[in-house]
Amino acid sequence: MDTTLKANVSRPEAISRYLLSAGLLAAVFISPTAVPSWIAIAACYPAFTALIQWDPVNAMGQGIINHLSKSTQKLLFLNSKAIRH
Repeated sequence: MDTTLKANVSRPEAISRYLLSAGLLAAVFISPTAVPSWIAIAACYPAFTALIQWDPVNAMGQGIINHLSKSTQKLLFLNSKAIRH
């Protein structure tokens, strides 16, 4: 049986998540009047998922895709590389 807690965030994706979090935090500190402060809290999610290399939203989406029939997957994604066989 395949576990759902296996790493589903690759190294390049983790790096981009760290950069996104850093950019959001920098925006809050550089321009606190233009950027709402709750953005700093939202910046914690990509950083944390990059740190543990597992994203529950990504896992849920992949689980839904895996349960679709092959014909529905082809219709939705038009044979894209996002579907892992």
